[in-house]
Amino acid sequence: MKKKIILLAFILLATTVFAEIIEKQLTFQTPKIENAGQYQRIISDDMFSIVKPGYPEIPSKGIQILLPAGESIKSIKIVQQENSIIEGEFDVIPFQALLPMSFQGEIEFNEPNSAIYNSNEFFPQKQIVDTNTQYFRGHSIAMFNIYPIQYNPVTKKIQYSTNITILLETEITSASQRAFNSFYRSEAMTIKRIENIVSNPEYLSNYPQPVELRNETFDYIIITSDSYSNSFNDFVSFKLEQGFNVFLKTTNDIYSEYTGTDNQEKIRNFIIDAYQNMGAEYVLLGGDVNVVPHRGFWVNNFFEDYGIPSDLYYAALDRVGTGTGPDWNVNNNNKWGEASEADYLGEVYVGRISADTTTELIAALNKQIMYQDNPVIGDLDKALMVGEEMDNQTYGGDYKDEIITGGSFNGYYTEGIDSNMNIETLYDRDLNWNANQLLDLMNSGLNILNHLGHSHIDYNMKMDMSSVNNTNITANGTNHNFFIIYSQGCLPAAIDEDCIAEKFTTIDNGCVVYVGNSRYGWYQPGGTNACSQFFDRQFFDATFGEDIYTVGMMNADSKEDGAPQCSDATFRWGYYEVNVLGDPSLDVRTAVPQDMTAIYNPSIAVGVSNIQFQTDAPYARVALIQNNELIGNGVADVNGNVTATTFEPIAVTETISVSIIGHNKNRHSGEIVVEYQAYVILDSVEIDDSAGNNNNLPDFGETLGLNVRLQNVGTIEATDVSATISTDDDYVTITQASSNYNNIPSGGSSNAQTDYEVTIADNCPDGHTASFTVNVTSNEDNWELYFTLELNAPVIEFYSVFIDDGLNNVLDPDETADIYVSFMNSGGADAANVLTELFESDPYITLNTQAHTFTLLNAGNISTCIFNVTAASTTPIGHIASIDWEMNGDISYHAEGTLNLLISQASVNLEEDFSAGYPPAGWTRTGLNPNNWTGYPSNEAGGIAPESRLLSSPYFVGVSRLVSPVINTTGSTSIDLEFRQYLRTVSVNDYSVSVRTTSDGGDTWNTAWEAIPPTAPFYDELIQVTVSTPDVGSDNFQFAFVFDGISERIRRWCIDNIHLAGEQITYFGFIEGEISLDGGTGNVEDVIVTGGNYSASPNASGDYYLPLAVGTYDVAASLESYETMMEIDVVIAPNQTEIIDFELTYQPVSEDEETIVPAITTLSRNYPNPFNPTTTISYSLKENSKVSFNIYNLKGQLVKKLVDREKNAGVHTVVWNGKNESGRNVSSGIYFYKLKSDSFEQTKKMILLK
Repeated sequence: MKKKIILLAFILLATTVFAEIIEKQLTFQTPKIENAGQYQRIISDDMFSIVKPGYPEIPSKGIQILLPAGESIKSIKIVQQENSIIEGEFDVIPFQALLPMSFQGEIEFNEPNSAIYNSNEFFPQKQIVDTNTQYFRGHSIAMFNIYPIQYNPVTKKIQYSTNITILLETEITSASQRAFNSFYRSEAMTIKRIENIVSNPEYLSNYPQPVELRNETFDYIIITSDSYSNSFNDFVSFKLEQGFNVFLKTTNDIYSEYTGTDNQEKIRNFIIDAYQNMGAEYVLLGGDVNVVPHRGFWVNNFFEDYGIPSDLYYAALDRVGTGTGPDWNVNNNNKWGEASEADYLGEVYVGRISADTTTELIAALNKQIMYQDNPVIGDLDKALMVGEEMDNQTYGGDYKDEIITGGSFNGYYTEGIDSNMNIETLYDRDLNWNANQLLDLMNSGLNILNHLGHSHIDYNMKMDMSSVNNTNITANGTNHNFFIIYSQGCLPAAIDEDCIAEKFTTIDNGCVVYVGNSRYGWYQPGGTNACSQFFDRQFFDATFGEDIYTVGMMNADSKEDGAPQCSDATFRWGYYEVNVLGDPSLDVRTAVPQDMTAIYNPSIAVGVSNIQFQTDAPYARVALIQNNELIGNGVADVNGNVTATTFEPIAVTETISVSIIGHNKNRHSGEIVVEYQAYVILDSVEIDDSAGNNNNLPDFGETLGLNVRLQNVGTIEATDVSATISTDDDYVTITQASSNYNNIPSGGSSNAQTDYEVTIADNCPDGHTASFTVNVTSNEDNWELYFTLELNAPVIEFYSVFIDDGLNNVLDPDETADIYVSFMNSGGADAANVLTELFESDPYITLNTQAHTFTLLNAGNISTCIFNVTAASTTPIGHIASIDWEMNGDISYHAEGTLNLLISQASVNLEEDFSAGYPPAGWTRTGLNPNNWTGYPSNEAGGIAPESRLLSSPYFVGVSRLVSPVINTTGSTSIDLEFRQYLRTVSVNDYSVSVRTTSDGGDTWNTAWEAIPPTAPFYDELIQVTVSTPDVGSDNFQFAFVFDGISERIRRWCIDNIHLAGEQITYFGFIEGEISLDGGTGNVEDVIVTGGNYSASPNASGDYYLPLAVGTYDVAASLESYETMMEIDVVIAPNQTEIIDFELTYQPVSEDEETIVPAITTLSRNYPNPFNPTTTISYSLKENSKVSFNIYNLKGQLVKKLVDREKNAGVHTVVWNGKNESGRNVSSGIYFYKLKSDSFEQTKKMILLK
């Protein structure tokens, strides 16, 4: 029997419109080899080694890549790399288990894992692992670990690649859409944090700029009890003076107002609400866990803990599940924080004042205020490193030295402490220090104390809980500074108990903020490559290397740098347990503060709501205080510039106090006088494009009139007002730059007496934002104002091709057929009179017709034209013909590209009898002990010798696979598989045999068939199964024979006579018919027939043809000033034609208005729902009324105004085409439509699903 593989090729060669392919080139350093006793260790810069104990210690790099808005990672694969072999033979050291710092037993060496070290394959076999999508403030971030270095333990060879190119494919999911729609932010600090996380920060430009609708933002949230709330009064006043708008909420109010499975979830739901609707940035939990309960997370490495206290639960809000349980426990098994449920990127920064009494709370809050507002200047440049002996080969001093000096250790780089800091050390490595020596240094002045050593709930830094008191610790913030402690020790911050970190932070003196572990800290015997050391190094790298200064942000950043490593249970343990006890917004001082330079207008007018500030402090925070109340604030950009916004326009003339704080800056205090003045702002910009397509949008090639309306929000009249607009944009030419406004009274507005005029270039990119400056002059003052225009242009791309040969929809050699070629205009502007031409660029294709003119290619729609082609008789079967196309339309529009036609498609067919060598061409062996799979000249499976065998020895425990070649199954929904098998058993327990499928190169597997172990000792049989896993339909389909379990339970598993077969699928059907017009002067060729997001227009005779993918559609025919006609639920079957004729009646009103007056005013459901891209909504009015009908997104932001005028009583319909006010297509998601009349208001929900 001969082997044959015939690949199914797809008729419709098109990419998915709503997914994206991202190509990313990754570069790595050449690895270095270091001796480690009898072994060698591989070291590579910017890489981290954490694998299972006993596995070869191979470094990997955690990668985080920003994805398109509202999308998640679907697949990832390596498309290019060049491997090099390091000369020599090496015994790579097995990774040694990390141990708790409180470990007291004998330390055992983790011997090499025999299954791995006896395998004659490079390890790890999969270079990309742990792929998942995380979300930060609505931004989708793909995370994974990549191994550019691999090791073959048998040949002792190390191979590596310094350049790897990967392709990521994205997809739209409900989780990614929800994260984007509900949590998206993009202000300066969010952008800075993403830039620190991802490897492609340039992709941020693809995210939109959100519209801020909140008049007032509460960026600092306090959660506490009723009994504690009054104790926060001074602290709240202090934070207001710093520019934070504080909102305090008691737990009793939260429990009564919010839903949740328990109090913790109710608190988290309040924080989500505060983030989404109040602008929360920092959250302070005011009290110990009896006041604000903690959430305990589950981790199982070689210890198991169901209750690791982690305030990350309250910080990370937007990666949620859809299981039966609540967030972080979506499978409802009470294992909170399993890897599949985890959200590693926090939206808010959380700290806790873990006080048991009001006295403790007041003491802790006083330290927060004094450290930030009035530090002891002479102590700010003092740091202390404290290291203990961990075991007879490991010293904390070695760990602390890495933090002092900075550098590349264990494969990754962190900055050291700035040279201006004076650093003292207490190391057991150098001397046997005691608690009294530590107290002397605490009491002589410190700013930062960093510790590694043995700890417990009531013990830390060789001090027990009773030693932590105001008598022993005398630094009171006046004689010497309060200080910050970061400890890697075990359990000092176990806030579910009365722990020593709580004691440090709630006495009057000493520690202002404690950052530490709620459970075990982890170290590496004999080395420093441990997760707790990683977080510690990254914490100080945040401030000394990345310019991150608030303690909450420093803690978040220290973890996020290593988030991809959280697939390792010990690393995830450490990630969860590090909490901040203190104010999360506290700025960690790192130098003697300097005076701040701040420039702003010393006087402003009543009515102003924006004030410009220039400072020399990046990310400075501005507070505006009037009559002892915070009336506005702002946070500067990286250059120190900020526009502070008031919550309401300034209404009174009392002087405004200005407070500005910045890192290592003295607080700036100043005043702004409020006067009765004229103050002109931009009111609106109206577009007149009547000389173009008259759609009130700025489209390519148009000349626009701009009515720039100005408003005087001041208290006196602005006289002799004139203005000039300017821009340096390459795609805009201003032809009328100046206009007069005469006088604008106080509170009044004025249009330009002469419209400004601009011309948009023919070649402007779609979505390009053009910025304009408006220089306004008057007798009273001058103002500089700004506005932008988002420019629209067509973006036309080939979408799909359908072959109509009257038979099987396949173009065969020597056959002539019509091809239906569809193009999608994904841009924001229509393209008119577009001549579309095909060119004979393939030697086997003759074009019998070559040109088609589209009257209109509508933005956001797919349009189809028909050509006739002939394939030469000599065309090779399976040949993919490339045909060049070109478009030229009005306004010099031009596009070009290539489409592909497949010649002679065949069914899926794979046969394998193992007669042509082993493993057969294209087959691979993966998993454990791959060499246990062999070819053998027997026929125990009942076929013809030879056959494939899996032998049990050498024994292994786990998964071993025999994997098929890649097979193109595009278009198939199921495939028939048959094979013969023989299973010689020893036991029926502890294993399974199965067939599994993959479409992502083996990252994920789906089970197609699984055998229950037999009760008989052995048997042979024919297995027949229909494979319908989610992988079927992919062009990257593979199947595998899989053993999973203890191999010692069998003798062998034999497989033979494999046959895989699938049928061709026809994907398209047709709608055709005739369009006629009843009345009016419309042109039938301008009618648009739509089904889903496909569209077509008839010819001059009214005939139209519309190919549609198989499915159910609402088909509509529409023409301006004519009644839209619709056929509901049209079923498109494969290779079938539906005949639908439409007659459109002239109707010179823009919306359908019935003559029968309804008895009530109602709002109907939209139809269809979900929809893409258009939906129709009906409403009735019982009386004449002023109507507004608007579309809003989940944030409550206005998306589109559909109606805003007087309407007569009757039934009306409106159609929304899925575009916003700028004419841009909006993304998939939940939207709301709201009808408001004089006596009625109602809102309903709809879903746009692309």
